[in-house]
Amino acid sequence: MSHSQEFELEGVIPATLLAFDKDYQINEKASRKHIKECAVTNGISAITVNGHSSEIHACDFEEQKRILSFSLEEVGDFMPIINGVYADGSIEAAKIAKMSYKTGASALLCFPPQSMAMGGHLRPEMAVEHFKRIADATEPTSEAPIYGARFGSISLNIIENPDVPLNLAISTYNCSLITKT
Repeated sequence: MSHSQEFELEGVIPATLLAFDKDYQINEKASRKHIKECAVTNGISAITVNGHSSEIHACDFEEQKRILSFSLEEVGDFMPIINGVYADGSIEAAKIAKMSYKTGASALLCFPPQSMAMGGHLRPEMAVEHFKRIADATEPTSEAPIYGARFGSISLNIIENPDVPLNLAISTYNCSLITKT
């Protein structure tokens, strides 16, 4: 069942935490409780799962899918869920993005691959290709937008590129938001 909900990128959208047990395994019960508490808080317009605050860099594909799935089961019927897309490469990011939409995410929050931190910012076409691969894998619509985080000074190159989907907003390093109209 798809839980995807249309929403506006506005208001308070917390990035949820991921709980672990003493053996460093995902504590689903505690994570569900936290996600539910965030979602029922007055004024919340959506929640983000699989972001940096939930240690996404340490979770494999199946764990990311599991986190999104139980989040949707817990609150997806009444709260839009933005799923983080983090991978060391664009091909894996596209795979995660495709899974996210098929599973029912309302939107994606795409993080830059590590190559962007190691000189990639000098090659804006790398960021454009990253988003293009994600867009090609997901066929985003206005009901399921893609958002980018931490692409810094190359953000305008991404936004202005005609090959990048129109329903895109990018959060820059200084937390400002630029969008394509």
